[in-house]
Amino acid sequence: MAFHVNSNGVKVYNGFDAKSPFLIGVAGGTASGKSTVCQKIMEKVGEYSAEHQQRQVICISQDSFYKELTPEEKKKAAKGKYNFDHPGTLIKVYLY
Repeated sequence: MAFHVNSNGVKVYNGFDAKSPFLIGVAGGTASGKSTVCQKIMEKVGEYSAEHQQRQVICISQDSFYKELTPEEKKKAAKGKYNFDHPGTLIKVYLY
């Protein structure tokens, strides 16, 4: 990876300094290995075994943004008849 050191002593990789935040999106179908890919990324950057408060890299799962199901919705989900892909299943305030 090509880099240079700027006047502040910070490494710059391909035009971005080492302290610039960035996002890696991992998408795919159900059981396609998204969590495994995220785990491998965390392992490669040395963050997987770090204490949560010490991490500089985190994984944010879409599962964290589902609203709590009502008793009726839980019954549907148990029967496989609840549509978790519908936009109404997410807590929208956290997505903006």
